[in-house]
Amino acid sequence: MSTPVTKPAFQPDVRVGPERWAEAYESEVFKEISRKRFGFVVPVLVLFSAVFLVLWIMQSMFPAVSRYRVYGYVNVNFVYTMAIFPFVWILGFVFVRYIRKAVYPLERELNRQFERGQGQ
Repeated sequence: MSTPVTKPAFQPDVRVGPERWAEAYESEVFKEISRKRFGFVVPVLVLFSAVFLVLWIMQSMFPAVSRYRVYGYVNVNFVYTMAIFPFVWILGFVFVRYIRKAVYPLERELNRQFERGQGQ
């Protein structure tokens, strides 16, 4: 006697390759993920570039200001340059928090759609 073949309750989409990636890339969820990331990264890039631009302007056009001693041998240029390090760490922290709140839920939704084969 043979046993009847039963179909599994959940059967993932087994297609892999470029056509599957193209479907994910064209989905609205992926486009929203890209918009959210781009919307955060571009303003931060502009802000960070402005911080370095101020440093270059201060050193080249206002050398007396950048050489002004704050305490002992510590001058304004040194203080400004060292202030960039905590600035970068704070931006990194803010970026990670933003991505966790705004982007990770969308990525989970995209994964769910394409695990179940709904993104067709």
